[in-house]
Amino acid sequence: MAIISVSRRSDVPAFYGEWFARRLRQGTCLVRHPWRPDLAKRVDLSSEAVDGFVFWTRHPEPFLRHLDQVDRLGRPYYFFQTITGLGSAWEPRLPSLETCLDEFRRLARRLGPDRTIWRFDPVLLGRDAPPRETLARFARLCDLLAGSTREVVTSVVCPYAKIRKRLEKAGLELTPFEEAPESWRDLLGRLAETARANGLVMRSCAAEEDLSGLGISPGRCVDAQRLAELGGTASVHRKDPGQRPACACSISVDIGAYNTCAHGCLYCYANQSPALAQRNLAQHDPDSPHLA
Repeated sequence: MAIISVSRRSDVPAFYGEWFARRLRQGTCLVRHPWRPDLAKRVDLSSEAVDGFVFWTRHPEPFLRHLDQVDRLGRPYYFFQTITGLGSAWEPRLPSLETCLDEFRRLARRLGPDRTIWRFDPVLLGRDAPPRETLARFARLCDLLAGSTREVVTSVVCPYAKIRKRLEKAGLELTPFEEAPESWRDLLGRLAETARANGLVMRSCAAEEDLSGLGISPGRCVDAQRLAELGGTASVHRKDPGQRPACACSISVDIGAYNTCAHGCLYCYANQSPALAQRNLAQHDPDSPHLA
C-alpha cells in the first residue's frame, strides 16, 4: 500500500481537482518522471492500494465538491493549506487573503482542526520582508485561524537560482539563512512564541538547522503515523529517500507535476517560470491519465 501525495509539485486541489476525481474513478493514474518526461509510472489509486492521501493547497475551494468522492474511497486523508498573507507582490495570482481564510475555516469545519494544518511557508527575511512586518502578519493570522487548526508548519525560504532570478526581476531582495543566522533564529523563535501563545504547535519542514531550542519541533508533513491514527494501516514510518536529507517525511508517491501550479508565487521551487506553468495549465486535459 502507498501514501499518495497530492502534491508537493503542484496545487492539484486548486487547479486539477476534476482530473484527480476522474483518476479516482478510473482507479489509476500515470506520473511522468520529473526529468525524463518520456518515462512514466502507473500509480494504483484503488482503496486496496492506497493507505491514505496528503493534500497540499493554497486554494481548496474548487476541490470541496470532490471530497464526498474521496470519502467514499474509505481511506484517511488530511490537508495542508498554505496561508502567508504576503500579498500580491509575492503571490500575484492567489485569491484574496479573506477568501483563503474563509476556505480554511470551511475545510476545518468539515474535517476538523486535526486534519486541517496551516502552513506559514516559507518564512522570508530581508529588505523586502522585515521581521516586524512578518511577526505582525503571523500574529494576525494566528488570531484569524483560532480554533480551525492545532498546528502550523513553516520553513525558511530556499533561494534557488531560479528564485533569485525572479526576485531580481521583481526588484525584491531576501537574506539567506547562512548570511544572517542570528537574525533568522531570532525571527523564528519569536514566531514560535506567538504560535504557543495562540495554542498552536509549530513544526519545521525540512530544516537543516536544529530549531528545537527555539520551540520549533521537527515536522513530518507526510506522516504514516498520523494517517494510522486516522484509520490507515501503514503505521510504520520509513523515511522517504527521494526527499532532501533534512526532510523527515514518510515514503509516499507524488502524483503531481512540476511547472503546473499557476499561482505564480515568486519564491516557488516547483516552477521554472510562471509563464510555463500557465501554458501547461491551459493545455491540461482532465481526461488524460497524467496531469501534464
